[in-house]
Order: sequence, then C-alpha cells, then structure tokens
Amino acid sequence: MVKVKSVDVRGSTIYGQNQLGQITGSLAGHTVSLQAVFDAAGRLTAKYGDDGYVFSRVIVPPQELDPAGAHIVLQVVEGYVDKVEWPAEFNSAYRPLFDAYSAKITAKRPTNIKTVERYLLLANDLPGVTVRSKFQASADNSGATTLKVEADYKQYAVEGRLDNRGTTGRGPWQYLTSLEGNNLLGMRERLGITYAGAFQTDELRYFAGSVNVVLNEEGLTAFSDASYSNGDPGIFELRQLGYGGQSFNFEAGLSYPVIRSRDENLVLSGSFFVEDAKGDTDTQLISNDRLRGFRLKADYDLADELGGISQVRLTFSQGISGLGSTQNGNAYASRSSGRVDFSSLELYLSRVQSLGSGFSLFGALDASYAFNPLLAAEECSYGGRFIGRGFDPSELTGDRCLVALAEARYDIPVSNRTVTSAQLYNFVDFGTVHRIQPAAGEDQNAEGASAGVGIRANLINHFNVDVSAAKPIEGRDDDDWRFFLALNTRF
Repeated sequence: MVKVKSVDVRGSTIYGQNQLGQITGSLAGHTVSLQAVFDAAGRLTAKYGDDGYVFSRVIVPPQELDPAGAHIVLQVVEGYVDKVEWPAEFNSAYRPLFDAYSAKITAKRPTNIKTVERYLLLANDLPGVTVRSKFQASADNSGATTLKVEADYKQYAVEGRLDNRGTTGRGPWQYLTSLEGNNLLGMRERLGITYAGAFQTDELRYFAGSVNVVLNEEGLTAFSDASYSNGDPGIFELRQLGYGGQSFNFEAGLSYPVIRSRDENLVLSGSFFVEDAKGDTDTQLISNDRLRGFRLKADYDLADELGGISQVRLTFSQGISGLGSTQNGNAYASRSSGRVDFSSLELYLSRVQSLGSGFSLFGALDASYAFNPLLAAEECSYGGRFIGRGFDPSELTGDRCLVALAEARYDIPVSNRTVTSAQLYNFVDFGTVHRIQPAAGEDQNAEGASAGVGIRANLINHFNVDVSAAKPIEGRDDDDWRFFLALNTRF
C-alpha cells in the first residue's frame, strides 16, 4: 500500500489537468494499492482510446515512492503514425492523392484513428480502387507506428439485371446492362454507360451516361449524368392512336463527405437538373413538360452500438421558370395545375436492426411534401420493387406522399461454394398520396398496401437472385397474388 500525496500526469497535449484529474483524483490524499495506480493509468489509456487516440498509452514509469507520502508520476506516450507506405507501383493518376492522404494522416500528433479512417475510406472511394491496411511498429521512431497500405485497381465493371417488374405497357419483363470504366482518361474519373429495355423492344429504350470526378483529397466530387428514353406502350388502345413518349434528364453538381468513417457518414450535395418529357400520337401533341431547377441533399448513416444501421436522406428541390423551361399554365402540361417553379421536400428514413441468431428487421419510411402542385416528372409515388411491391411502378402518384415498408429477415446458414448467402423475408408496405389540385375525375387522396414473402440469394459471389410473391391488400382492383423474379450480376 502507498500513501499518495499527489498525481502528476506528464506528456499530455490533448487533455488539461482538470480532465486528467477526473480520473486520477481518487488517488490523491488516500492510501491505495499499487494496483490502483496501474488501474488509473489503464483508465487514462482507455480515455485516449475512446476518443480515438488508439496509438497512445499511459504508463507508470520507474520511480521512488516516499512512504510518508508519494508524488506519483504517470507518463503519457502519445503515439502517432510517422509514415504511410503506399504500393510503389500503382496508377500514377492516384499518386498525388495518396501523397495528400499521407500528409493529412501524419500531420497531427498524436494521431487520431478517425483521421486514419477518413483518408483510407476516401482512398477506397476512388474509382476502381480497393485498399487494405495494417499497422506495424515504426523502424525509425520509437513509439511511432507505420501504416502500410495495399491497393488493388479494377479498370472496368460490368452489371446486368433482368426482372419482371415492368408494367403491361412497358414490359413486364425488362433488362438492364451497364459498363463502368475507371480512370480511363487519367482524371480520377468513373465513366458509366447504361442501356435498359423491355423484351418488346419498341415499348422501352433507355440510354444513360454518367461521369464522376474526384477533385481533391477531401473527397469533393463533381458528378453529372444524363439519360434519354423513348417507347410506344404495348397497350392496344394507345397503339391504335400511335401514342409514344420520350424523356430527357440531366443533372450535374458537387458532393462533399463532411463525415467519412466506418460507423458514421454525412455527404452533402447540390446540383442543377433538367427534366424534359413529351407524349404524342401520330396526329397531335398530348403533353410537353420542360423542368429546370436545383437540388440540395444531405445523406447520413450511422452504425450504432445496438447492432443497427440507420440512414437518413433529406432532399430539397426547387424548380425555376426560365433556362428553357415551359411556362406555368402550359396547355400541354402533364398536369394542368402543375408548376415549373415548384418547391418540395423529401425525407427518407431507414433502419436495419440485427436481432441475433440470423434474424433482423428492416424498416423504411419516405415522406414527400410539395408546396405547389407538381408536374408528372416530380411527383412522388407508391408502387414498385422497393415500396409498394404488390403494385406496378409508380401506380399511385401525387404531390405529397407517405410510404413505408417493414421487412422481417432470416439469414439461412449456408456452407457451399455455389450459394454463398441466402435470406428469407416477409414484408408489408403502405402508401398514401395526396394531390393538391386533382384533375377532373381524379381523387384527391389515394391509398395502397401490400404484403408478401420472398427469398434472396447470392450465387458464387457474382450473381444475386430474388424470388418473391406479393399481394395487394388495399387500393388495387386486381388483388391477386403477383410473382416476381429478379436476377443481378456484377463483375
């Protein structure tokens, strides 16, 4: 036992004496065991670790203890990363960012693991790049750590999808193929092209292209995407009229990851958009919308200590009059009351919660609120393969929507090379839509609900299959069971 007169914690640049005293104060003025002194050093080390300074530790150095009253010294060793080693041979376009990440990680001492996480994850976000890392004791500096990074580069990615989630007029069997190229221009960019269609090829033809360019080491990214689609719905009455439709969409903006970590992320983005849509018959124009506007978006996710992951997305959209838009009161507007200078908010919430033993719950809610009547391209909706699974895509539309999904899941134990994972699930979903100024003969409010079961499986790591059955239970005249199949692959 030792009588403690005072405790002196030396070498801390992060915490003041008041903060340190909250942990060591129980020693001063008391007679304690030597183990209690070591325990206090352990609690200080734990405090450093809890705050992200995992390379730091507090030790009890050799010292003489006065039996009449000891002045205890605790020594803080504030650890740091002295060097980051990247692969010597790697795509040269990424080297400036790798060097910048290294500078950010090694700049502050002591090193916080949150800093290391951020820049390793930003490296992993680079087009085509996958990184792995490990720590080892520095060969040059005592008490320091060297971070060794291994990186792989994939120049191309191919994706395909086949499902029967289309409508009678555009499908129902549809397919999608896409190709991504990473850093083909040496600008740290990701280029993507997509084609989608229905088996009845004249019903749907969809073309899309996208460009994403990482601008700096903090993850600021410029993005743009454009799509064009046309088709003649496979409905007899519309075919007799020679009806067809086409649309063009464009969006360009910037995104920035304010928070980037394994457990928590926040990405802010802003963009300018163009949405053009037209429908006509062989003899006359039926509808013609041209929208221009801006979007602000915040995406947040959090993996918490309860074993769940929550996601939040908030989007504000503002249409403008001008820059090629049609005018309010356009005689060929898709909705006579719809405005080009609209304002709307959308809030999406979801959570997946592990229950243990392979069971989990997933829930999602999407709320949209428009301050003005919307044109068709901006309407919110219920129906489709995510929420409203017993309904056709966007079967119910409106200016204000509240849609929700609840899904119970069970991960089936598998142990073979063909089926690498499998999941049983059942679900129920609900949606309500409100139209601010409904057209003649149109209800102001509409509701729908459906329920069903399904199974998902991953096959040999490159193929995903989802087989499901869904039954409308409210809001649809045809309430028979509907059966769906979706196949996905990515290389």
